[in-house]
Amino acid sequence: MKWIKGKFFGGRIIKTGIAVFITAWICHYFELPSIFAVITAIVTIEPTATDSFRKGLIRFPASAIGPAYSMTLTYLFGNVPISYGIAAVLTIFTCQKLKLEEGTLVATITAVAMIPITSSGYLASFFLRLMTTTIGLIVSTAINFLILPPDYTPVIMKKMDQLYEKSGEYLDKRVADMMNGRHSTVDPLFEQLTKDIEMTTKLLSYQKVDWKLHRHSKKEMKQYHYIQKRLLNLQQLIFHLGNIQFIHDIECNKENKEIILIASKYISNSLRDHCHAMDKAHIKSIDELDQLFWHHLSNECRDHHEQFHPDRILIYESFLFMTLFNS
Repeated sequence: MKWIKGKFFGGRIIKTGIAVFITAWICHYFELPSIFAVITAIVTIEPTATDSFRKGLIRFPASAIGPAYSMTLTYLFGNVPISYGIAAVLTIFTCQKLKLEEGTLVATITAVAMIPITSSGYLASFFLRLMTTTIGLIVSTAINFLILPPDYTPVIMKKMDQLYEKSGEYLDKRVADMMNGRHSTVDPLFEQLTKDIEMTTKLLSYQKVDWKLHRHSKKEMKQYHYIQKRLLNLQQLIFHLGNIQFIHDIECNKENKEIILIASKYISNSLRDHCHAMDKAHIKSIDELDQLFWHHLSNECRDHHEQFHPDRILIYESFLFMTLFNS
């Protein structure tokens, strides 16, 4: 199963397929219409088992609201356009008022889909749709809980390695642009960095949420806290990369430029290295950047009107970036 998951499909795709198959099989076995049950099974599969269970409790009452409006309006007006419009509006409005937003989609789809296929037996149709929808909810929630419980740790670790590598690539590019006097616009690479860090943070939150339903060991908990700390550090690194995004008109002397260039090159190389190793030359270059930072800081105390000069911003951000990377 793991081989199939890794080679061809993601876990959520596999679970959706299994949930749809079992739901359709149950409906077929009991000679029930399966379309609404299958639709419900598809939309109920969530990234975590906890979300699937929680949202399933919301979607159950919502799934009764849509058919209720649908059958009432079909009884009053028949299969006419006004029935579709009013059914959709009332279903959405009621779900919002009752704070059942998570079930609005299922309820509205069911409401409008029932109108053209029901011409009599409205009360019986209502309970039949409610029954089949419930089957879809129960099956998909059970599948999400029992089969392939999500483990986001490998994906998160891989994402973080990619983020460190991209951060090193962006640091090289941005420092080279600044030293050569090239003005920067919004860089697609930096935009991708921010999107990736948001996605990785979301995956980590999914992992924690799912532990409410699945047992976890002390080792897994320690690994979670390690990843959380590393991810926070990475967020701060990317934040400081963003601070140098629009710096231009650098007027550092040749010696200071050389110090910044060498230090940034070593840092970017370490970011690309999965072990983040540092040799003696790397440490020496960082010490020189450290001295340059404190020299400018002491000058700032005597010369306040230059505290936002691009040279000093670059040195400060480089120093902070280096400090965060080595923490």
